[in-house]
Amino acid sequence: MLGEFKGFDVRAVSSGAWLALLYLIFAGSIVASRLRVAHPHESPTKVGTYAYVNPVVAVLLGYALGGEPLGSGLSWGRCWFW
Repeated sequence: MLGEFKGFDVRAVSSGAWLALLYLIFAGSIVASRLRVAHPHESPTKVGTYAYVNPVVAVLLGYALGGEPLGSGLSWGRCWFW
Protein backbone atom coordinates (compact mmCIF):
# COMPACT_ATOMS: atom_id res chain seq x y z
CA MET A 1 0.00 0.00 0.00
CA LEU A 2 2.64 2.50 1.04
CA GLY A 3 5.67 0.56 -0.11
CA GLU A 4 6.25 -1.41 3.08
CA PHE A 5 6.83 -4.60 1.13
CA LYS A 6 9.13 -3.09 -1.46
CA GLY A 7 12.21 -5.27 -1.48
CA PHE A 8 10.64 -7.84 0.86
CA ASP A 9 11.58 -11.39 -0.05
CA VAL A 10 9.37 -14.09 1.41
CA ARG A 11 12.14 -16.65 0.90
CA ALA A 12 14.39 -14.67 3.26
CA VAL A 13 12.06 -15.35 6.20
CA SER A 14 13.27 -18.33 8.19
CA SER A 15 11.13 -21.39 8.70
CA GLY A 16 11.28 -20.72 12.45
CA ALA A 17 9.73 -17.30 11.89
CA TRP A 18 6.92 -18.79 9.79
CA LEU A 19 6.27 -21.44 12.44
CA ALA A 20 6.19 -18.76 15.14
CA LEU A 21 3.68 -16.76 13.11
CA LEU A 22 1.45 -19.80 12.63
CA TYR A 23 1.70 -20.59 16.32
CA LEU A 24 0.64 -17.06 17.27
CA ILE A 25 -2.28 -17.14 14.85
CA PHE A 26 -3.63 -20.53 15.89
CA ALA A 27 -2.77 -20.36 19.59
CA GLY A 28 -4.35 -16.91 19.80
CA SER A 29 -7.50 -18.19 18.14
CA ILE A 30 -7.69 -21.15 20.49
CA VAL A 31 -7.17 -18.95 23.54
CA ALA A 32 -9.84 -16.52 22.37
CA SER A 33 -12.40 -19.22 21.73
CA ARG A 34 -11.64 -21.03 24.99
CA LEU A 35 -11.95 -17.82 27.00
CA ARG A 36 -15.30 -17.06 25.41
CA VAL A 37 -16.57 -20.58 26.18
CA ALA A 38 -15.17 -20.54 29.71
CA HIS A 39 -16.74 -17.18 30.54
CA PRO A 40 -20.08 -17.02 28.71
CA HIS A 41 -21.54 -14.61 31.25
CA GLU A 42 -18.87 -11.97 30.58
CA SER A 43 -19.02 -9.47 27.75
CA PRO A 44 -16.87 -10.15 24.67
CA THR A 45 -15.06 -6.89 25.35
CA LYS A 46 -14.01 -7.98 28.80
CA VAL A 47 -13.01 -11.47 27.68
CA GLY A 48 -11.06 -10.03 24.74
CA THR A 49 -8.81 -7.87 26.88
CA TYR A 50 -6.19 -10.63 26.68
CA ALA A 51 -5.59 -9.42 23.12
CA TYR A 52 -4.34 -6.10 24.51
CA VAL A 53 -2.15 -7.66 27.18
CA ASN A 54 -0.68 -10.42 25.01
CA PRO A 55 1.58 -8.18 22.85
CA VAL A 56 2.99 -6.45 25.93
CA VAL A 57 3.80 -9.80 27.53
CA ALA A 58 5.37 -10.99 24.26
CA VAL A 59 7.65 -7.94 24.07
CA LEU A 60 8.73 -8.29 27.68
CA LEU A 61 9.42 -12.01 27.25
CA GLY A 62 11.39 -11.30 24.09
CA TYR A 63 13.46 -8.77 25.99
CA ALA A 64 13.97 -10.96 29.07
CA LEU A 65 14.45 -14.34 27.44
CA GLY A 66 15.42 -13.63 23.85
CA GLY A 67 17.72 -10.66 24.26
CA GLU A 68 15.61 -8.48 21.98
CA PRO A 69 16.19 -4.73 22.30
CA LEU A 70 13.66 -2.25 23.62
CA GLY A 71 14.25 0.67 21.28
CA SER A 72 12.55 3.97 20.52
CA GLY A 73 10.57 2.40 17.67
CA LEU A 74 8.99 0.10 20.17
CA SER A 75 8.06 3.06 22.34
CA TRP A 76 6.34 4.76 19.41
CA GLY A 77 4.51 1.51 18.72
CA ARG A 78 3.29 1.37 22.29
CA CYS A 79 1.95 4.92 22.02
CA TRP A 80 0.12 4.05 18.82
CA PHE A 81 -1.19 0.78 20.26
CA TRP A 82 -2.56 2.26 23.48
